[in-house]
This record gives sequence, C-alpha cells and structure tokens, in this order.
Amino acid sequence: MPFIKCIDLANDVIDEATERFKPEYRESDGLREEFCDICDIIDDLIEDVLAEGFEVDVDNETKDIIIVVESINLVTYEIDHYFYEAVERCKAFSFSRNEVGDLVTTFRFPGVWRKVASHE
Repeated sequence: MPFIKCIDLANDVIDEATERFKPEYRESDGLREEFCDICDIIDDLIEDVLAEGFEVDVDNETKDIIIVVESINLVTYEIDHYFYEAVERCKAFSFSRNEVGDLVTTFRFPGVWRKVASHE
C-alpha cells in the first residue's frame, strides 16, 4: 500500500476550507508553501517513529490546521528530532490515548488564511 503523504491530504483539506471561508478569508501568499515544509517534517516523523497514521483537519473557528498523529512509539526510540521540529513550528501540541490505549499526538499549526479587509 503506498504511503499517503501529509501534504496530499493537507492540500485537499486546505482547498475545502478555503472554499468554506470565502469571502471573509483568503489564502495568504506563501503560507501554503511554509505549511508544505511542516508536512515534510510530519512525514519524516511518521516514518521514524513508526506511527500508524495521521489526520489533517481545520479548526473553523481559529483557522488553525490540526494534524493528529496516531500511535506514536516514543518509548522504544530516542525522542526524534522531527518531533522537536514539529513542536518548534506548532502553536500547541498535546498527548492523549486512543480507544486501544496507543499514544496520540495532536499538533496545532497556524492556518494559511488571512481575513480579507473590507476594502478589498
């Protein structure tokens, strides 16, 4: 089964959110490219810590992009430098357990949208 890249899923989610947020918000130049770098870090993290999967979503209220990485195994590995890179770039992160007790890490990143000025 081919590995689904974070950016592929994120692009779909961002495109859908951009349509929902119109006309009050629009994508800000360059922010999607910056988010592509974050997705590369998430892909490397998933591969290095043998995570089972991830989800990408957008918080409609805050316009943050949320990436949830499931079943991270940080116990048997040294803390991965990709994990630190993701933490350095995110606004917030949290740990929880899924229904089977596996570790889940939620990263909250700044969105790629900016409010449209009334004169635009």
